[in-house]
Amino acid sequence: MFFTLLLLVKYAQKKMVKHMLSSHFV
Repeated sequence: MFFTLLLLVKYAQKKMVKHMLSSHFV
């Protein structure tokens, strides 16, 4: 359960970073 939560957080962070980067360069 905890491991899945951690994975979800990491995934969300990655998505957020990608979104920030894309909005930065576009």
